[in-house]
Amino acid sequence: METPFQTAKLGKRPIIFLKKRIETFDFKVYTLFLFKIDPIVAKEEIIQYCRSYNADKLSNTTLYAFIFFDNEKYADFPKRAATYIYNTLEDSLAVQHIKAVYISNVINGFSKLFYYPTSYFFGHAEEHYYLDGLTKNIK
Repeated sequence: METPFQTAKLGKRPIIFLKKRIETFDFKVYTLFLFKIDPIVAKEEIIQYCRSYNADKLSNTTLYAFIFFDNEKYADFPKRAATYIYNTLEDSLAVQHIKAVYISNVINGFSKLFYYPTSYFFGHAEEHYYLDGLTKNIK
């Protein structure tokens, strides 16, 4: 499958695109991307990668999410349809290997990064908010 993620890198560490899923719910289109990253990747490297992504490539998408796993064996989409939110009981194996979740609303330009120093399952997220899309549209 052709993807803009094939040669992406986080600093000197590779980021490996694994798979994508598009879902429609309540007249909104959600696009989820799963990636494999090095378990010791720095939070700043993930932030830089996410904020540099050009969402213009996503036609008809309302919201997209990048979900970063430290082990591709456990990379899976959330069990609940049309959401980027994992349930720690239903998705117990996957959440133990999620390092970060980045969501971006294409309509209003708001984005948010949930970074997990240990994993989604074992700790609270450090949250970071951005209005990049909004400021790009003002120019």
